[in-house]
Amino acid sequence: MKLIQINPTWHSRTQLLELKKKEKNPKVLLKLLMIINFMEGKSLEDIQHSLNIDENFIYRWKKRYNQAGYQGLIEKEHGHRQRKLTPSQEDELKQDLLQNPSTCGYTFPKWNGIKAWNHIERKFHVRLAKSAAYDYLNRLNLTFLVPRPHNPKGDEKKRGI
Repeated sequence: MKLIQINPTWHSRTQLLELKKKEKNPKVLLKLLMIINFMEGKSLEDIQHSLNIDENFIYRWKKRYNQAGYQGLIEKEHGHRQRKLTPSQEDELKQDLLQNPSTCGYTFPKWNGIKAWNHIERKFHVRLAKSAAYDYLNRLNLTFLVPRPHNPKGDEKKRGI
């Protein structure tokens, strides 16, 4: 039976119970329950079984609690990759894609995803993966509708035309 020491200088058991009542984030609540169980003298195995969490999780969050107290249990925001186009460039892109491609100097009649991707790289001098270009199009609420192909020898009456 493994016992894990909890730094008692951060909070008393009653303070942690009060924090538990106020906590709305389920992940932080689970971590608080884990710390409270340790303060009550429960073993690592008992906590693993009662809360159904992994041993590595317990060690990691016990360490964070011992270093920073309750604030150590709250997860920090993770950084996000910065977008390659500014909001004004996104607006400009949307205006371009809503127009006929010939107004932008192209000879093809309609936009599609690949042509929009090439347009982004050419106009804004930005290297993008195709998937990132499609992500921009989704953020701008643009979709490229492609008509369903039909067999020219098919019966138009059966298709409802």
